[in-house]
Amino acid sequence: MAIHKVAGIAPMPQAATNKSQPPVRSKFMAVPLIAIALFSCNGEKRRLTAEIETMEHRRASLQRRLDDRRSDLRESEEQLHALQRELTTHNTEINEFILQHRMAATCLRAAQITLGDHNEYSQQLARAAGWGTVLCTVALLDQRFAREVTMVANRVNTADARARDLKEQIQRAQHAVDGQQSRVRDDEAALDQVSADIGDLEYRLLQQ
Repeated sequence: MAIHKVAGIAPMPQAATNKSQPPVRSKFMAVPLIAIALFSCNGEKRRLTAEIETMEHRRASLQRRLDDRRSDLRESEEQLHALQRELTTHNTEINEFILQHRMAATCLRAAQITLGDHNEYSQQLARAAGWGTVLCTVALLDQRFAREVTMVANRVNTADARARDLKEQIQRAQHAVDGQQSRVRDDEAALDQVSADIGDLEYRLLQQ
């Protein structure tokens, strides 16, 4: 009878299985993913910041070079303009000289003084001509007038050499100005591009 009671004891209820417990693994897996994302974001910010700093140094270097080239260009342009003014003044002075000594200038050919076909002032001398060859021949008999004719010839030849020299200097100065203007334009374009690149990087940095 006692054995029957023991055998009739109801079995103890079993503990609930693990299947009824809520999953917790996915909750903890999100933590490293967020950390990775934050680390990646901070790394991109550092990269963009470093790149912006590098570009800023380049922009500053370009700006200094551009300022120097603009200064050189202004100096070259001033030199060019000075030469052009000097040539204009020189031509004005020699033209006035020819008019002041028009009689002597007219008689240069009669005095068998050759200035050359390519003399800078051949046309001015031709316009000043007004005397005939016969009159010049007579006038050249006067030694004072003959000396004046020689003086005019010397002055015109000297002026011609000076005018040619000034024109050569102007040509070289103009060539230098053209080259410097081209380099300034190149630097301006490069500076604009670097500034645009910096603006793009700064915008990307703000999006992080």
